[in-house]
Parts: sequence; structure tokens; C-alpha cells
Amino acid sequence: MKPKFGCCNQAPGRTTGHVPLVGQRHLQLGRLLGKLFFLTLICLLPTSSVRSQGNDESEKEANRLAVTAATAQNEGDFSFAATRWKRLLDEYPQSALVGKANYNLGICLVFTNQFELAVPQLKKTIESLGEQDAALMPNAMMYLGFAHFRIGQQAAQSPDPTSSRRSNIELTTATEVFGRLIEQYLDFEEIDQAYFFQATAFENLGRLDEALGSLEKMFRHPNPKFLISGKILEAQIRDTEGKPAAAIAVYESILAENSDLDPAIKLEVDFFNAQSHVMLANQQLKQQQSTEAIDSFRKAETIFERIASLDATQVEIAGSIAHEAVYQRAFCLANLDQKQRAAELFTQISTVPESPFAMEAMINASRMRMDLNQIGLATELL
Repeated sequence: MKPKFGCCNQAPGRTTGHVPLVGQRHLQLGRLLGKLFFLTLICLLPTSSVRSQGNDESEKEANRLAVTAATAQNEGDFSFAATRWKRLLDEYPQSALVGKANYNLGICLVFTNQFELAVPQLKKTIESLGEQDAALMPNAMMYLGFAHFRIGQQAAQSPDPTSSRRSNIELTTATEVFGRLIEQYLDFEEIDQAYFFQATAFENLGRLDEALGSLEKMFRHPNPKFLISGKILEAQIRDTEGKPAAAIAVYESILAENSDLDPAIKLEVDFFNAQSHVMLANQQLKQQQSTEAIDSFRKAETIFERIASLDATQVEIAGSIAHEAVYQRAFCLANLDQKQRAAELFTQISTVPESPFAMEAMINASRMRMDLNQIGLATELL
């Protein structure tokens, strides 16, 4: 999966002629997609729903296995449930429960992150579902699309040079599966999720117009499960298009319209919003709009300062982005001609060995000290 967006990859440029700062890097903040997806789509199974009517001994044993599997699945023990569903399929292939067993084995494989195994299992499910289990079809297609989607994301993160092509194939397949689901089951109650993951796959592929089209359709749904995540995705697409002002408008609407936003998600939105302000400031500098650029840097710096001040005990992910917030705040201060304070913040980060920004911060602190004619301090840092 390509990197997510926020600030530009280069340090903010200056018009005063001093040595540019070492490039910014950006922490990868998860959008909690998998977690949200599973919480909204998991299917609980009344044990009565997995019983067949057969009276011979083999069908009775298949019934017992199905009830054991369904109970484990409902309790979240997907690994054990998968073994029971597979045993049912292996030992009782003629059972009337085969359709349900195929389907639920596919679900368990998805929930245990065995996406490579889930794909053929869910394909088998879709091909073999009978009329009595036809209601399971849209869910099976949803899980199949999601499995392809996750394989595509995992391939994109692999160091294997051939993984990029694999990622594109899997993500493209995911968009097609979701597309067929949308076309065939438009009244499916979870159709908004199909739009959302189709949009995310399109975005990962760089097909931004199609991603925005899927999001627009999701937003028209009366109660989309992924409204906030969809808005965040929309804003990140606007950043990718080089439209940070549009991204800022989306981020600020999220914050203004959701006073009860989960603290971790609010922090993430704040962070992305600050990055978009820096991107906007860089654009404004290129357009010789120095007053506007100063205002954008100032807004970003204020947000980064607020994030950096959060205690990790207050918000679950605060500690994980505090160093980057301090680091990026220093960039903003440098562009606001507050070089002394910027140098102090860069120095602060450079003394934290575990920080991924320590080396770059040390170089930038030294350059800032040189700009300030603090030669001794610059030498000490190097």
C-alpha cells in the first residue's frame, strides 16, 4: 500500500536562502479499517440455524459439529471454530450443512487473518450455495472482496520486488468483487461497507476519481457505518490531488460535526489536519502568498503543539505520534522565523535515541544553530 498523506515529503522551503532542513517523514496512522469492519459485519449464528433435519447417524454427528463450531464462532474463538467446520466438510461432505459450513469456514479464516486460504474457501462457498442458503451470498461476496483487499495491502508492504504487481491484481480484484456485490444486491443492508472498501481499494490503486465516486455513493446511504473513516479517506485523496484546502475543509467538518468523536480518532484527524495546513503553506509560498503561508504554518504549529502535549495515558496513540508532532512543529517554527525555539525542539528530539527522527533532528538542530551563529552548539551536536 502506498504511503498515506499529510505534509509534503520535503521540508518547508524558505525564501531567505538558508540551508534547507532535512526532509520530513510521516508516521503511518492506521484508520482502524479491519477493526471497524469486523465489528459491523460479524454474523452471530443461532445454533438452531445450523441444524439440519436429517435423522441418520452421520447427519446427527454433522449437527453436533455444527453446533460446536457455531458456539465457538459466536464466542470469538475463530481458530477452533474453523477446525470444527473443516472437520464437518471433510467427514460429512454429503451433509445438508455443507453450504453453511463452507461459508462459516471462510468467515473464520478471514477473522484469523488467513486471507490466502479464505479466498478459495469463499469462492467455493459462492459457487456451491444452494437455494436454502442463498441469503448468505452477499455476505460471502463481502468477505471475499475484503480478503482480496487485505492480501493486496499486505503485498504492497512486502519487500519482494514482485509484490507490487500482486498487490495491484488483488486490489483490482477486490474492486471488481465489491462492484458485482453492489450491482447484484443493491438492497443489501451492508452495501455501504462495500462502497467503503471499494473506495479504499481504488485509492490504494491511485484511481482517485473512482474512489471518490464510491465514497459519494456511500455518503448517500442513510446510516453508513464508516462515515468518519470515509470522510478521512476523502480528505486524504484531496491531499493526494494537491488540494490541501479541500482536505482541511473535510477534516474541520469532521471535528465540528462530531463532538463525541473517539479521542484516538480525533487525534488522528487533528494530526492529518495539521499536515494539510503545512502542505497548503508550501503551496502558498510557491505562489508568493507569504502572509497566507504564515497563517497556515501558524495554524499547523498550534495543532502540533497541542498533540505533542498530550499524555499517552489520555489517548491510546498519543505517545506514538508525540515525537513526530514535536518534529513537525519545529519545521513550522522554522518557517515562522522562530529559529531559536525550532533549534531547541530539534535538539530535544535528537536526544531521544528511540525516536525514528533522532538523526534528522540532530542534523536540523545543527543547521539551525549555524543559522543563529551558535557555532559551538552546532559543533557539539555533530
